[in-house]
Amino acid sequence: MKKFFLLLACLSSAIHAAEWSDPYLARVHDLDNATLEKMHAQRDLAATVQLARNLMEDGRSQRAYELMGVAADAKVPSAEYLLGTWLWYCTGGCQPRDLAANRARALGLFEAAVQAGHPIAHARLADVYKRDSAYARKDAARAYALDLVAAQHGLASAQADVAIMLCAGDGVDKDLDAGRKWADLSQENQEAKLPYEEFGCD
Repeated sequence: MKKFFLLLACLSSAIHAAEWSDPYLARVHDLDNATLEKMHAQRDLAATVQLARNLMEDGRSQRAYELMGVAADAKVPSAEYLLGTWLWYCTGGCQPRDLAANRARALGLFEAAVQAGHPIAHARLADVYKRDSAYARKDAARAYALDLVAAQHGLASAQADVAIMLCAGDGVDKDLDAGRKWADLSQENQEAKLPYEEFGCD
C-alpha cells in the first residue's frame, strides 16, 4: 500500500502544479487570448507563457510549443518548468523516435527551473531521481532534497513523498516523528485522513 500511495503522490503532482498559484502569471492568468496576443507582441513574457498554456489546452500544440520555447529560451523559470513537463510527457503528441531527445531536453529545463527556485520543478525533478531510468540514475538523497523544497512551499504530493522517505529512511536518515508531521501536513485539507501506516510511518 505504501508503494501505491507513493505512485499516487507522483501522479498527482500535475494536479498540485495546476493548483499552485504561480505569482509570475498572476497578472495575466485570467486574460483572454486576444489580449494576451497583444501583450505577447509587446514582448511581455508572462503573457507569452499564459498564452502558450491556453493554446495547449485548446489543442493548438504546435504554436503552444513555439511560444513556450520563446519564454524558456529567455530563462523564464515558469516556462522552463512547463516546457520541460510537456516534453517529458509528450503533451500534445510526439513521435516515439523523439522521446529520448525530448526527455534529455526536459531534464535540462527542469534543472534550470530548479536553480531559479521554481517549487514544482523541484517536485518534478525529484520524481525523475526516485528510480533508475534511461535518462537518470536513481539518487534518493537528491530526490529527498528536491521534494523537501517543494514540500516547504506547500505542495501536498511532495509533503506525502517526504513523509514516506523519512519513514523509510530512503535518501535521508529514518525519522518516524518527522515523517508523521509531514504526513499530517499533506492531509491538512482532506476530510478523510489516511493512517500513518499508508506512509510507512506506523
